[in-house]
Amino acid sequence: MSDITDSPPPSSNWDALLKAYLDVCNQALRANHDKFPFNHIIKSAIKDQMTKPARVAIIDDAPQSIYQIALKEDRVACEKLAPPKKTNCAQPCSCDAEAPAWIVSRRYMEDVINNPETYIQNPAKIDWDWLIHNEDGC
Repeated sequence: MSDITDSPPPSSNWDALLKAYLDVCNQALRANHDKFPFNHIIKSAIKDQMTKPARVAIIDDAPQSIYQIALKEDRVACEKLAPPKKTNCAQPCSCDAEAPAWIVSRRYMEDVINNPETYIQNPAKIDWDWLIHNEDGC
């Protein structure tokens, strides 16, 4: 998985939005890696191999960009996928291989980015639902 979080500045606003959001998530991971219960939850996710990549659709009024994210050791990595097709991907997990497992709104991501300390100090406020999905991506 090539990781946009390690690449030069993003080429689109959606890349920038996801990169900034994942920066806050990764700061929360670093700041809380040794704190209960967060450390146990992350260790369990890694142990149970729930860290398979998940398709993520960023939505405004309609899906704008699709990514694949995964927990890698102690950080969240991501890869940009092909632009969304004109299908109904506003609903998560139709068990279509192309369907996103996690639908996230631009407004939520902007709130995390604009209030990072709130989310870093209390990582339970971060939506980690993408960590839990079936082996077939659903």
